[in-house]
Amino acid sequence: MKKILNILFGRKPKSKNDKANDIKENQIKTSTIVAQNKKIDIGDWCKVYSDKLSIHPEDRQIWENYPHNNEFHLCISIESGYYRVRFSGLSMRVLRKGLIKVNEPEYYPYEQINYLTTKGKLEMGRIVGYTGYYKPKAERAYTLRVNGKVKSNRYREERLSKSKIQYNRIDFNERLSKLISYCLRHNPEEFGVKLDDNGWTNLDNLIEGISAKEKYFIGLSFYDISLMIDHSEKKRHELKAIKKEHEKKWLGNYYEWKIRAKYGHSINNKVNYGISEPPTILYHGTDSQVLNSIMKYVLDPMARQYVHLSIDRKTAKEVGLRKSQDMIVLEVMAKEAYKEGQKFYKVDQNIWLTDKLKSKFVTKEQDH
Repeated sequence: MKKILNILFGRKPKSKNDKANDIKENQIKTSTIVAQNKKIDIGDWCKVYSDKLSIHPEDRQIWENYPHNNEFHLCISIESGYYRVRFSGLSMRVLRKGLIKVNEPEYYPYEQINYLTTKGKLEMGRIVGYTGYYKPKAERAYTLRVNGKVKSNRYREERLSKSKIQYNRIDFNERLSKLISYCLRHNPEEFGVKLDDNGWTNLDNLIEGISAKEKYFIGLSFYDISLMIDHSEKKRHELKAIKKEHEKKWLGNYYEWKIRAKYGHSINNKVNYGISEPPTILYHGTDSQVLNSIMKYVLDPMARQYVHLSIDRKTAKEVGLRKSQDMIVLEVMAKEAYKEGQKFYKVDQNIWLTDKLKSKFVTKEQDH
């Protein structure tokens, strides 16, 4: 069995001398690569090769459970010295020394299989990202690798949802995003989905519920959802992978995928977030008709669980315009409120949430 697994994953038994030589070679290669790739810009593709010390402390749990052992990670922003890289719905911040710049992939690099063949037939396989041991379905599109050689390249256009209805990918992503938001924010029971206290649910259960309820999304896959999240500007949802060990330990690890809506919940059970210290000022965009009520009483989340706050005026204005064309931007004295016991919750680099907020911490933004 051990020999079969070694062949499956391209491993060869190594002596102690071989391992020592590998360490020396890797040290030489690493220093050479870093010297040749001094600059990484937003939009570049990278390989993450470091240990967790190069990962931002808030993202180290993602790294420890990270299932994508490949070199295709897109740099999407640079934040306080860290490069934020993204792949298949997951993103994390990595120091420059933990990245190597690579060429842009010709296809969306999600599903790759190492496999053994008998007379050309597929017998055993492993999909990188799930690392489950099973025979892949023949009708699905994969990139097949045998002894390091690519045997099949299936490009992005060939690897979309297997829905029989013709669709435009941009429209498909938008419809999928809105449907998942409706399910995870407002009515999970309608899709047979259960949320935990932090708003997470099993991704396979969500896919099953959506496929059963909406004919348009029959054949929906993990690939469709991860691609939608990667290409979404509003970033309404997030994924996480939880590493688990097979009951038969020789099978190694597998991953359970979870998904949640980041904000905007109206369900009865309040979603829990970790408390974080906010910046000095945050912003809130809202309908100008409720200004007098806010300034007299409180900034209230209304039908939602939390008040939605933004890190800058532009984002707050975009949020406010979804509610009303006659909108205003309010400044929230977040740091001052926090020091007096108000709880704030960081959703991502642009979005913060808080509970009902006293009007004394809210002012109308002056014209800029």
